Amino acid sequence: MHFAIHGYMDNCDAHQTIEKLFSWPQRLIPKLGSRENVRLLAKSTLAESMLIESLSDFMRKLNDEDDALVVVEGVRDAKALRNAGFAGSIFMLCHNSNVTKLEGTASRFKKIILLLDNDSEGRKLAARTQRILRGRARLDTYYQRELLPASKGKIRHIEELETYADKLAHHV
Repeated sequence: MHFAIHGYMDNCDAHQTIEKLFSWPQRLIPKLGSRENVRLLAKSTLAESMLIESLSDFMRKLNDEDDALVVVEGVRDAKALRNAGFAGSIFMLCHNSNVTKLEGTASRFKKIILLLDNDSEGRKLAARTQRILRGRARLDTYYQRELLPASKGKIRHIEELETYADKLAHHV
């Protein structure tokens, strides 16, 4: 039980854990309080476990990309990606002028993965980058589109991966 509350579990384990929690006599769970508190804790643990598992899958897929360059907006994005377990090559745009520098770097990779923030600035930068690199590099926006669903709507800015970095680094 200790593992299920403090670690991560798959859906099957989580549902079994919830069933076990409900079968516990009230005297065994004094610190948790009512059965309703136990239910809420189990539900919260399940949700977090599913989120970490989803983000771990996302990071594994990203790490499995061969000869790819991941493009992020800035230093905090790159740091969060590294801390979350990403081991590949990263290019930081930082300023709009770096899009032209990306042209030279892009030629050394099979694929350029755009992983920019899901906000208006990130979308503008993605459109500009795609316009400049179109026909010069193989661009991939799959991960940019998939981060929001993979994070269950919790991550709109790449730097927000930092919130889950410790947990993800152990999973990836």
